[in-house]
Amino acid sequence: MSDPKHFVKGAAIGAILASIATLFLAPKTGKKTRSDVKKIVNSLTKKMSKEISGLTELSKDKYDEIVSRSIKEYVKGKKVATGFVDDVSKVLKSNWKEIQKELKKK
Repeated sequence: MSDPKHFVKGAAIGAILASIATLFLAPKTGKKTRSDVKKIVNSLTKKMSKEISGLTELSKDKYDEIVSRSIKEYVKGKKVATGFVDDVSKVLKSNWKEIQKELKKK
């Protein structure tokens, strides 16, 4: 069975990543665009949260590596605009300080 602390840590990190990324990436108009962005961000954060929550330590370099790898795996075989991928990467990587604070709480 999984350690409940890992689940809680992963859920908290996922929530932070999803909410911040969605706010920065979604335009102020266009329900469909916001919905699409939210689906992609949720998919990425779910994968990243699982990986991050299993770690005992996480450096900025390691976090950036996880973000890049997660995005690459997501876009493999899918048509996603390059500019959009760059924006997602920038937003997720810019969340390092929030992730670091959350990890220190645990």
